[in-house]
Amino acid sequence: MIDLEAEYNNLAKVPEHPAIISGWVRDAAAFRATHGSAELDIAYGPTPRQVLDLFWPVPRRDAPLALFIHGGYWQRLDRTFFSHLAQGLLAHGVAVAMPSYDPARR
Repeated sequence: MIDLEAEYNNLAKVPEHPAIISGWVRDAAAFRATHGSAELDIAYGPTPRQVLDLFWPVPRRDAPLALFIHGGYWQRLDRTFFSHLAQGLLAHGVAVAMPSYDPARR
């Protein structure tokens, strides 16, 4: 029988995850602080986690839009860990929306 809890527990499979996630936090915060065309904490629902960040390619506001849905949704993390990943699409003129959402709980 397959232990699904073990199979979906990526933190247990990656022992160096604290350093990796710390790097994400640092890089994402630096990106949010320096990207002047970001709209942060836009509410789309009634709960505190139902917010998104919208990153625009400077100076355009008529750009195509990509929606980045982060992993880890059923247990932890939110959009603020991944903001820096918008850089690549922004460099190609694509706006990026990054939502957080309520975790799926069992």
